[in-house]
Amino acid sequence: EQASGEDFTSVFAGWVYQAHYPRFGVSWSEETLPDGVRARVEFSDDQGIETPLELFIELVDGTLERRKIRVGPGKTSHEFLVPSRVRSIRPNPRHDAAVWSRSATAGDQDFDQEVDGFDLIQCARAIGKSSDFTGEVGDGILGIDLDFDPRCDVDENGVLDDADLKPTFEAFGTLRKDAR
Repeated sequence: EQASGEDFTSVFAGWVYQAHYPRFGVSWSEETLPDGVRARVEFSDDQGIETPLELFIELVDGTLERRKIRVGPGKTSHEFLVPSRVRSIRPNPRHDAAVWSRSATAGDQDFDQEVDGFDLIQCARAIGKSSDFTGEVGDGILGIDLDFDPRCDVDENGVLDDADLKPTFEAFGTLRKDAR
């Protein structure tokens, strides 16, 4: 708190004194303005405890903008002015160990709010992976496959199978409202 000048009372309440594991749904929109693009990101948090996050805002030209925010209980929104159109907005992937975040668009794995071949490929190549401890020495810590992608595990059973691809197939071709 001294170094940042910010009050972390609610953060400590959730992360130190309670078992807090936030579950965020993430959606965003953009509006072209004369001096850039206004990006608005919305979070829905079913845990109800304030959580600090760093956002990755990827622009269509590949530029990555980073913004620090706090997500509060219920629904939280933040607006940012960025220099060009947005490709995707997501929490920093380093938060994945402590924060469950998913696109609010079912089947969207890369947070671009579209369900396309990129989403399908990401999960299809992971079919058969498991988060379970195998008891064998493997590529990951204690034999756990580090290539397991929990975002693809739609039913959250620890195994990536055909049932997990079903929402992606059903939503395939879903485009943003402002798609070009």
